[in-house]
Amino acid sequence: MSRFTGLTTLTVGALAATTLLTGQPVTAQPVTSAAAAAVVATIDVGKRPGDLALDAAKGLLYALDYVAGRVSVVSTTSNAVIGTIDVPEESIYLTLDAPGNRLFVAVGEATLGPGAMAVIDTGTNTIVGTTPLPGYPRRPVLDAAKGLLFVTQTDEENGPGTLSVIDTSTNTVISSLTIGVGPGDPVLDAARARLYVPISDPSTVAVIDTRAGKQVASIKVPRFVDFLALDAPHRRLYGLRSSGLTVIDTRANRIVATIRVPLSVEDGPPVIDSARQRLYATGWTQRGYVAVIDTRTNTVKAKIRAGYAPDGPVLDTARRRLYVPEFDEGSGTSLFVIDTAANKLVQTVTVGEGPRRPVLDAAANRLYVPNWASGGLSVVDTAAAS
Repeated sequence: MSRFTGLTTLTVGALAATTLLTGQPVTAQPVTSAAAAAVVATIDVGKRPGDLALDAAKGLLYALDYVAGRVSVVSTTSNAVIGTIDVPEESIYLTLDAPGNRLFVAVGEATLGPGAMAVIDTGTNTIVGTTPLPGYPRRPVLDAAKGLLFVTQTDEENGPGTLSVIDTSTNTVISSLTIGVGPGDPVLDAARARLYVPISDPSTVAVIDTRAGKQVASIKVPRFVDFLALDAPHRRLYGLRSSGLTVIDTRANRIVATIRVPLSVEDGPPVIDSARQRLYATGWTQRGYVAVIDTRTNTVKAKIRAGYAPDGPVLDTARRRLYVPEFDEGSGTSLFVIDTAANKLVQTVTVGEGPRRPVLDAAANRLYVPNWASGGLSVVDTAAAS
């Protein structure tokens, strides 16, 4: 199978896409630049690097190796591993509380039971606690100001799921709510004390009042939404599903629009540029693309080609750049750089095999790309991508 091949040279970006009201991708001329983003280092963090957590202020990056059961501590100054932390089997997600010097590691089914949350002291790089959970955890969300960690779990027997609230000062579960079958990743609006959870059965979005610790609404959706993305300033919640996006008004807790465009449901949530009222989501119809959504009008403004199977994008709002890895079932080796001002693919950077959703340190002009298939992290200098 052929795919875009990336070069860290002065010629960049073949196959850009113009903005059409139809949202169909078309071929455009290559864009050239006097400078280009480039891989400046590759860091060995294990065979299956997955989830990343960045502490930009301390110059530290935490990288979880799913196979080895290990978290590598990387100095972003030297691009070197300066420590490793052994974690339980089936560790799947990292959640960092930088001010609290804690790294929370969500653990799936293993010797610890249906699920657990391991707690790492980032000052000593040691596990200082483990909190049992009644089910298999989804990606947690942290309210650092209140010292609360929210984690949904699915039931082993396909029964009702659970939302657990963990007090991060004591590492104990202080509240548990029974919610519908198959809860997904929660999304938090901390300022308004609301947590939103997609539910598989029945197909709903549960609305939780985090002050009162109870569910206050249930929003019916046409079918299960796989991921949620919140635009808090505009009071909009977007539910991602394979046929498009469900748009929810969080003031009234009701659906106000449906955006129909084929999208991928395996790459995590879409990303939102709230200030410019744009949403970016990956999709695939014969070839991969990034769908650009105008959130004012709920219309598809463009589809920008991005290889065959793009993974979750990351947005640099200041530089107007969107970075999109091409996972392609582990055989992709491309990182696409999209100019969000022009809706054009401007560069393709070659990274390792099977790149997944990166982490951006915008202030330091660095992008960290976990290479799922070949192992290691590709460190990309983004300053030249401006």
